[in-house]
Amino acid sequence: MQLFPNTLRSVAATALAAAVSCAQAQVPAPKPHVQILQLNSICSSGATWEEADTVTVNFPNENVTLSVNRFDDALHVKIRIGQEEREMIRLDNGLTAVRASNELGPPQFAGVDLLANAALHYLQQGFKTPCAASNAHHFSLDIQDGPKSDANTVHMEGDMEQTGEALGYGMIVTEREGPANATILKTTGSWDFADLGDIPDTTSIVGWRVYRNGERMRMDDTDLTVIEDLKRLARR
Repeated sequence: MQLFPNTLRSVAATALAAAVSCAQAQVPAPKPHVQILQLNSICSSGATWEEADTVTVNFPNENVTLSVNRFDDALHVKIRIGQEEREMIRLDNGLTAVRASNELGPPQFAGVDLLANAALHYLQQGFKTPCAASNAHHFSLDIQDGPKSDANTVHMEGDMEQTGEALGYGMIVTEREGPANATILKTTGSWDFADLGDIPDTTSIVGWRVYRNGERMRMDDTDLTVIEDLKRLARR
């Protein structure tokens, strides 16, 4: 069972996609919304796109929101589709905890990073670094999408907002060829480059299912209430 319909175009020919439709694009680009405050700027830290520890993305047309937190010792993914929320925490020690209905397990979260970085597929072609993007504010660019031998011209337009080490965006990507002005991607989100450290031991996992190397552990799930319990289990 997949988390999303697999229909995203070239961003993610391999990503689990949030059905980015081909509706008419004659609507304003969504405005960025960032609430994260940090002291150091993106430019002074020399951050690269790949170094973001927290990535959030929202697909308003599909009513899908996704966040990815990359801790030093764990990956925490949270997905909301409509009113349904699903979460996965994968520790570096091989244990994974999942909160989701329909017996969804770790394999169904594969490819989430690609989906979280859907906008980055386009933005990094216009802005080599987050610093360059943070100075853009409003942008309107034509870029070549795909291999040089078979590239399509697409147009991306939107806004950037920097707050400390967080960079928020709102953007729309539309076709320049084929169906005129058809929307490829409409999204808002943010990248935060502040170091998260280790996942807090007090993070709740009450009622979550636990997996070791992809296989569900047959145990009383009520034995585990916080991440500290999961770390202790890994040492057994």
